[in-house]
Amino acid sequence: GKTVERAVPKLVSELGNFEPKEIEDRSGPGEKGVPHHLQPNQQNDADQSESDYGMNIACSDEISLDRSILDTRLEECKHWDYPTDLPSTSVIIVFHNEGWSVLLRTVHSVLNRTPKQFLKEILLVDDYSDKENLKYDLDNYIEKFNGKVRLIRNSQREGLIRTRSRGAVEAKGEARRCVAYSKLMF
Repeated sequence: GKTVERAVPKLVSELGNFEPKEIEDRSGPGEKGVPHHLQPNQQNDADQSESDYGMNIACSDEISLDRSILDTRLEECKHWDYPTDLPSTSVIIVFHNEGWSVLLRTVHSVLNRTPKQFLKEILLVDDYSDKENLKYDLDNYIEKFNGKVRLIRNSQREGLIRTRSRGAVEAKGEARRCVAYSKLMF
């Protein structure tokens, strides 16, 4: 194959070229990773969501889809300039019966934290979910992203590896990054 030579990252004294110049100071449930707890009268909702999803979706639903996350990187990491000629990227998010707020927070996190010039698309690959809100509601929700977020669905349950492979084949970016379990990533 053809080898492409690209510029290399370099350490600089000021903030790196893809660092946000101003960090928005936000407050609210779950901001900067601060634990959020439901009120005692919400315990039934929490128990039901843990039964349905294996995690507390009732609590997740109270956290902003655009929540801030704590930057735990070493200070040096904020002072790197990266090449501007990097390939376009497809971020592939594979899911099956994922909680609404968890899935959409993952989408919003990728959109909010990836340099726009490199993000070709977010490709959601549904491994045959049967939750109602992941059908028409999800199709309708992603329309607001004007094609930046695409959704493909398996016609039967395929499992993680086949679904991830399908996403890699369908992706349009020059580079591909799979997010297999959205609840573990953001």
